[in-house]
Amino acid sequence: MEPLPPVTTATAWASPGTTADAPRFRSAPTIFDAPAPPSKALLASPVSRLQPRTVGQLLDGGFEVLRFRVRTIALVAAAIVLPLYAVPQMLVGLRSASGLDGLGISGSTFGDAAGALPSDYWTQLGWTFLAAIGLMFATMLTGVAVAHLVGSWLHGIDPTPGDTLRFVRSRLPVAAGAFALVLLLKVLVGGLTCSLALVYLVPVLSVLAPVVAAESLGVIDSIRRTYRLTRRRFWTLLGVSVLWAVTSWLISLGASAAAAVVGGLVGAERGAAIALQAVNVVATVVLLAVQVSVTALVYIDLRVRTEGFDLELEATERFHVPLR
Repeated sequence: MEPLPPVTTATAWASPGTTADAPRFRSAPTIFDAPAPPSKALLASPVSRLQPRTVGQLLDGGFEVLRFRVRTIALVAAAIVLPLYAVPQMLVGLRSASGLDGLGISGSTFGDAAGALPSDYWTQLGWTFLAAIGLMFATMLTGVAVAHLVGSWLHGIDPTPGDTLRFVRSRLPVAAGAFALVLLLKVLVGGLTCSLALVYLVPVLSVLAPVVAAESLGVIDSIRRTYRLTRRRFWTLLGVSVLWAVTSWLISLGASAAAAVVGGLVGAERGAAIALQAVNVVATVVLLAVQVSVTALVYIDLRVRTEGFDLELEATERFHVPLR
């Protein structure tokens, strides 16, 4: 009996792309076959496309943030800066126009015969101190506000000035506590090292306000988180700090020249002092708004570079499930 011929399963060869080479069936479409959904970031916002930025791009981005929602940022900054900085600074200027110099000492006398300082000295010094501390705290709170705005744009939300101020109020205890601890740390460490340590501390702690705004952490945890996030990018942060210092100095120089021209046109000593302080306050508010905008973008850039923040947002948008 002859054996049966062997059964072969071989198929004829066909060149790729021909009908014979095509699959016999197609599975049901999956999420990977669907086109990528549009980004949820606010259209035309400075964070509509997340990507690592250079130092120059970060500085340019600060001005872009201000231009994108100038009204919202201006109203929020004014609500924060006016009571904390503008009022004490205007009082300093008014008292200086009354015959006192920047420290509250008249031009002809330094004290009485017994060597005691005049009472006006301590009053002027107190207002000067309040203005300085108020400006630093206003920078912290404005940084929280702008970081909240920028973070909201990433998710397609456009908060109003009222929404932003309510958010700042909700984070006020943490912001105030973190500000006080960091200020105390800078004073103590800066005093012990003749301010040399501030070259390291200031850049490393520069994104504290965005951390307070974006992450639901307490006072101590916010400071720790800031240090863990920035310690690997110290030189970039130092470059941003140096370039911003130069930029703000040039802008302040132009504002001082404009204030001098306004003061000369006003003529009267008291009116010139008021005009000078008004120009100074406006310039300070603008610089502060740009500075905190740069800081918010630096925070996002740090997370993109070290934590894949852009990939996390994309995965959240595609699968609707946060990675953590």
